Amino acid sequence: MDLKNTWAPWLGAAIGLAVAAEAGLVALRAGVPGVAIVQTEIVGLAYLAAGAIAWHRRPHNRTGPLLLAIGYVWDIPDFQASSVPAVAALAFATRRLVNSLTPYLMLTFPSGRLGLRRHRLAMVLVIALAAIQIPTRLLLVDRIPAVLEHVDRVTTIGCDCVNPFALAPAPAVSAGVERWTGFLAVGTALLVMALVILRLTDATAPMRRLRDHTWPDGAVVRVRIGLHHGQPRMTDDGYVGLDVHRATRIGSAGHGGQVLLSEATRQRIEPRLPSDAALHRLGAFVLKGLPGLESISQLTVPDLPSAFPPLRLETPARADA
Repeated sequence: MDLKNTWAPWLGAAIGLAVAAEAGLVALRAGVPGVAIVQTEIVGLAYLAAGAIAWHRRPHNRTGPLLLAIGYVWDIPDFQASSVPAVAALAFATRRLVNSLTPYLMLTFPSGRLGLRRHRLAMVLVIALAAIQIPTRLLLVDRIPAVLEHVDRVTTIGCDCVNPFALAPAPAVSAGVERWTGFLAVGTALLVMALVILRLTDATAPMRRLRDHTWPDGAVVRVRIGLHHGQPRMTDDGYVGLDVHRATRIGSAGHGGQVLLSEATRQRIEPRLPSDAALHRLGAFVLKGLPGLESISQLTVPDLPSAFPPLRLETPARADA
């Protein structure tokens, strides 16, 4: 057993709890309403709990530590009201750091790694914005205001104190940078959401890559894909549970080049399908070893095969015969 992987998640969560408690006290002393503090703390604690559990279950996956990190930075804005000017200034400069971590989480879940080139380019944009915003706030702003209003309409409390790190105060420059990078940050967030939706709905991309690849000796490679939306349990060896078996049964029922979906997946992706894609119901089938019937649909697009033999599954009539 790796002792580090045993205690590190819980130590990380404990440190996060201490940070959250201190942030809550700072906000309370600054006059932030108790309801607002509780709401903020609940979100931060949820990230900490999810991170500790994910890290403990899959210690070699980056998702757990990343969730913990988001839990830490979630409380940064509260420290802008700190009575220690240096702490308030650092919090002021990094108050939107959470906006750099959450896109990474969304683009890398569940593997914890950036796989697609477009995802890496999106993260370069996210990091570039943070690299502009943080030094500008830290070095060009001479005073942390008492009330901080942002492009995203989130208002927080500041210390109303001098920024000890300001080397060359330039209010007009910092205000312009804040305004335009704020708009760009909103646009980047929309881009990340679009990429996440594209990744979830574009199940035909692997088929196209296989079709267009030049295989040795003129070979033709076709794979079958089964998609299901559920709540599997994450272990050190991967995902387990009935939902995993359901996805496996659905995939194994198809033929090379065929993409099959459960009813749960159909309901989630149908409203967001590309205009050239369609879902066709194939009927209700018995999945071996699983209770009830599963309504299975086939995903089709114009430039990929759509005609396949019957599924290798029993229909209710055959099962009862």
